Amino acid sequence: MADSSFLRKLLPFLNSEEAKIKALWEKIRPYLKRDIANVWSPDVKKEFEALEVELARLKSVLGRLHKFYKLDEVKYSQEIANIEELLGLLRKVKSDENWVKQVHDDLERLLKDVKYEERNVKAISGNFSYDPSFAQNGIHYLGILETYAVRWSIEKTARDILQNFFDGNGGTLDGVKFEIKKEEDCYSVRIESHAEYDFRQLLHLGGTTKSDDPNTVGYFGEGAKIAPLVLLRDYGFSQVAFASQDWNLNFLLGIVPAVLYTGNKKGLFAKVDRTKKKIKGNFVEMKTENEAFAKAFLDAKELFYHSKNLDFRDPTINVTGIGGFKYIPSEKDPKTKPKGNLYVAGQRRHFDKEEWNTVENFSIWVWSNDVLRKDRDRGIVNWIELRNEVVPKIVKAANIKDLTKAMYTMEDLWSSDLPSYTPGYGIIEAIVKRLKEENVKLDFGEKHLAHNLVVSKSVEGDFAQAGFKICHSFFADLGMKTSERAYSLMIKTKEVELTQKDQRRVEILYEAVRGFGRGPRDIQVVKEKRIIRNLFMLTHRGSHKNVMLPVNIEIRALREGFAECLGTYLHEMDHDYGTDGQREFSDALTDTIKLVVEKIISNPQVFIALKKRWDEK
Repeated sequence: MADSSFLRKLLPFLNSEEAKIKALWEKIRPYLKRDIANVWSPDVKKEFEALEVELARLKSVLGRLHKFYKLDEVKYSQEIANIEELLGLLRKVKSDENWVKQVHDDLERLLKDVKYEERNVKAISGNFSYDPSFAQNGIHYLGILETYAVRWSIEKTARDILQNFFDGNGGTLDGVKFEIKKEEDCYSVRIESHAEYDFRQLLHLGGTTKSDDPNTVGYFGEGAKIAPLVLLRDYGFSQVAFASQDWNLNFLLGIVPAVLYTGNKKGLFAKVDRTKKKIKGNFVEMKTENEAFAKAFLDAKELFYHSKNLDFRDPTINVTGIGGFKYIPSEKDPKTKPKGNLYVAGQRRHFDKEEWNTVENFSIWVWSNDVLRKDRDRGIVNWIELRNEVVPKIVKAANIKDLTKAMYTMEDLWSSDLPSYTPGYGIIEAIVKRLKEENVKLDFGEKHLAHNLVVSKSVEGDFAQAGFKICHSFFADLGMKTSERAYSLMIKTKEVELTQKDQRRVEILYEAVRGFGRGPRDIQVVKEKRIIRNLFMLTHRGSHKNVMLPVNIEIRALREGFAECLGTYLHEMDHDYGTDGQREFSDALTDTIKLVVEKIISNPQVFIALKKRWDEK
């Protein structure tokens, strides 16, 4: 009998309160039709048939369904509210009402369908009532409760499904077929490939053939069991089915019987059916009402190697069986760094943080899964692991010709401004070390300088004005000229010939500094209007030493007032402690000012005499 026909017959018997019951029954009837199989066990059926009063029977079934919905109050909040309201109203009515009989008859018609469904245990149902005798019919309890505390994103879940296709297909998704179809009331996702396997691997945690294979990603034997649980429990998939050879396996959520676990809990089951026709290869088929969830499986394809994955296209270095990298240069604004991804055994891993596209200027991959620590969740790879484990393995296996070519390709990364914690620095450093071991020297031209002097901004400006590009210090190992050498040449071009008066003033500056209790620094007088700091840190690979280079003072300053020139001299000497703006330099300059004030106050005549000598013709 159609719903509308049933309601038309019922309406004449209803008063205003009974009309509310009718409206609620109209809402609840679809719940019964959809979910009654979850509670319609032999015991419940026996209890129902033992009740003689129709109203009591109606309350009994609604109570059982309400108890089932309470297992997941978030998912079934509306169903719970409607049933509780209806049960509250039913307590107020008389059991001999004519409309009660009609509702009971309608319920019995629904239960007839449930009996048929229970006998056939439809595999496409996401929920069912489990009976121990079902094991004879191919239904297996997997020992995983619905409360198992794992929470995966839909992307991570899709990744774990695809991982088995990837590993079973020789470390690529080439040849794996993806199909998403819009059906009448859902989206169907089907993934298939040529590999075949035994369904019993899906029935046990730890069931895997990949634990000893360093070239596969999966080795814990969990993904193919946990992923179906997550899809059914958290994302409302109505079907998660696996098939290969002559079998078809559907994962189901159902009430775990008391003989297997205490309490009324749901757990993960697998229903295995043998098929008459044997298929080649294997497939996974899933159904969901959510289009975004369906598309997540197609999007997850980019988390693995395949020939059209752009992260692997046009590699800078690629060593068969080992790994490689792809340099991604900045196209316009050099401050905007393009970012790629890291792959281990062909599967994308998070680098530095739990996001994608975080590897600055590179995509990097290693084909073996024994490079890094084993991680069940394929977690975050940090900078130390990348620099110490991944990059050296690739560079060590690459040939010298390819490394040399790569070095020239990555010229944009030679700059000393590149931070030492970036992937680019780690790769450049590793290649330099390898080329040095092979006694390779490169032609860097005249304008690139290996940075072995820590200089002030003014000197950096001198270098830039002269057309030089300051590069990392380790390039000196491959034949690049050093900034120390270039600086020496620049100073010679700035030197001026001093008059007798100029020389006397230089000696007065030395004497003044001694009067403050400090050792003077040699003065180099230059033509430029630029004052260049006096102390440079000369850095040699593997050792550090201070090189006391002269304080450079322009001739104009020397030929002006005593106080101005002495202040400049002291200021530049304090750059021993740092550059302008640094805390160490500011502290040193403050101490110098205190010292000068104290000395002048305590012995002003000395400095008055020095100024008088300074001003002599």
